[in-house]
Amino acid sequence: MTTLTRALGAAAIICASVAASIANAQISIDSKQESDEALAKFVAEQQELHELMIREAYQTVLGSPDDIPRPTDRIIYGTDDRRDVYELLPGETDLIFYQQAAAIVTDATNVFNNGNGTYDLVTSTWTSGTCGTLCPTEPFRGQLDLGWCSAFLVGPDIIVTAGHCVDSGACGSVAFVFGFDQLGPTTDPLTTVPADNVYFCQNIINRQQSGGFDHSVIRLDRPVVGRTPLPIRRTGTIANSDPLVMIGHPQGIPKKIEDGGIVRNNQGTTPWFSANLDAYGGNSGSMVINLNTGQIEGILVRGNADFTTIGGCCASNTCPDTGCPDWEECSKTTGFAAFVPQLGMSITPPVGTIHDGPTGGPFTDPSVVYTLDNPTTSALSYQVSLPAGGTNFLLIN
Repeated sequence: MTTLTRALGAAAIICASVAASIANAQISIDSKQESDEALAKFVAEQQELHELMIREAYQTVLGSPDDIPRPTDRIIYGTDDRRDVYELLPGETDLIFYQQAAAIVTDATNVFNNGNGTYDLVTSTWTSGTCGTLCPTEPFRGQLDLGWCSAFLVGPDIIVTAGHCVDSGACGSVAFVFGFDQLGPTTDPLTTVPADNVYFCQNIINRQQSGGFDHSVIRLDRPVVGRTPLPIRRTGTIANSDPLVMIGHPQGIPKKIEDGGIVRNNQGTTPWFSANLDAYGGNSGSMVINLNTGQIEGILVRGNADFTTIGGCCASNTCPDTGCPDWEECSKTTGFAAFVPQLGMSITPPVGTIHDGPTGGPFTDPSVVYTLDNPTTSALSYQVSLPAGGTNFLLIN
């Protein structure tokens, strides 16, 4: 018997024991007519105990915490901060700009080339989680489901996702779809989309899924049209408590923007950092951006369990922002930065039109400071202009 088999055997015994405890507790609590909240709290405590016991079983047999399998599920921390693209406000120009670079990872058989410059998307309806049928009150229940992971554009024809999302043998069977977005509260994404929204894996430039790293850097079949790659951190490390936004496709549903998280634990020597980001499975591969700098700091790769059973249906697992006791883990971009060519000039914040005032005006527009940065060693030419008839002034220094 191998050491892994012994560890799995020990873990299986623990699973059976904890499952029996939960089942017995279900009968006891129901017989006393306790509330669903009390049951949910008990189940969550048993799940936490269960995960701890499994980790101890693996560590006893395998000997090293680095060899212990980590859960790839996700969870909600504190308030659920996730929003659809249509819910972004006109003034949130940074978030609007960031989200355009996000894509969903799906099977190539889920995109059908119509031969007329469009693709049909093969979708299903999201109604179940890992523990069964979703509760009627579950956020985003009933939205369309297209893929299994998320990705983001970092070069004209280079996209990044988690290493466990696309491995070396899967390149020829995956597709990346941009713009899979909910259009309104009851308006689904388009399922016939322009060919410029659909791309395929040409080759894997670099992939790593060991030692805490979890990334796959992929060259697409052609340069992406109509979207702007985002810059990544190349040196140094993010600070604890820095504000974050995560953008991706939880459970393969339309893109979600989550801007309520912060860095909770960044040990500078590790290839990942922890954050209280609201995420599900399917968020694997999501970009995690530092809101202070606009740079992508990491890839959402693993975390706590997604769902729990409440009242016979499947509901999002929740934890306080302080953790359960851990948080989600993000693989740092510095682990693959050498394989991504530097972008040209960047503008921070992204250029957008900001108007303050009632609909139709008059407007009192705020002053905006734009920073132009050239990260390359070559000179770049650029032009700055003001529309004719404007009364504001432009100061360049």
